[in-house]
Amino acid sequence: MAARLVVLAMLLIVATAKAQAGFAPQEQDSARYVELRSRIAAGDTTVDFTELRVIAARRPSPLGIGSSPAEHLALARDAPDSLVARAHVDSVIWLYFGHVRAHVDAKRIFEERHDTTRSLSEAAIVRGFIASIGANGGLTATTAMPVVSIDEEYAYLAAHHVHREMQALSKCGTGKCDVLTGVEESTGQIVTYYFLLTWQ
Repeated sequence: MAARLVVLAMLLIVATAKAQAGFAPQEQDSARYVELRSRIAAGDTTVDFTELRVIAARRPSPLGIGSSPAEHLALARDAPDSLVARAHVDSVIWLYFGHVRAHVDAKRIFEERHDTTRSLSEAAIVRGFIASIGANGGLTATTAMPVVSIDEEYAYLAAHHVHREMQALSKCGTGKCDVLTGVEESTGQIVTYYFLLTWQ
């Protein structure tokens, strides 16, 4: 705990120093995003995935850059060899690294391609996202899980093998929540999760 406080203090000092040196917030975000992306891509899943998610949500959408994620993933599935497929998937991952959906889809395609190394790598990254999303528990309105997109809600349900049955918008304190009710595949138990919509 003490070590984490020290790290947080150091990050605050660095951020303050950059601000005082004239770095724009967007530049700070961009540099930190690149750092987090590089560390995770190198296999470090101990990074702060919550910070990654928040920064990614603040960044401009990369939709205007080249083909859409759906187009790249379709090309990956139809590619004649794994090298071409990997290139298409990597394009999506690189542009959408801070978005859990990119890694969920990448994991699935690598599994279909029997690329065990890459599928296991993406699975570890997805687990990092899911742990970050579910840190609050989300079983009540007061412990709602902050999310930056609907994709995070669905990824969380899928990771816990919950089949969604109902979705409703509700109030959580001063904010808005998505309330998702579903059935756990293994037990048949009905479970409800609360997701705090941070963009509302």
